[in-house]
Amino acid sequence: TQLRSMLKREFQSVTTDYGVVKVKIASWGEGEKRQIINVQPEYEDCAALARQHNVPWNEVSQKAIFAWQQ
Repeated sequence: TQLRSMLKREFQSVTTDYGVVKVKIASWGEGEKRQIINVQPEYEDCAALARQHNVPWNEVSQKAIFAWQQ
């Protein structure tokens, strides 16, 4: 059998030029040994803002990731 480990997930909200987007952060480990494995903006938040501002979904998503990195 194969063992499976689960990543810890948390949500943070970031503010972009288009509005607020929830971002899901998947990490491994604790404290100083914590490693961020993946950062993913919530699809529906990006889609709603993209429709509202008439811009591509990808543009909103990239701005959310950039805002999280700051």
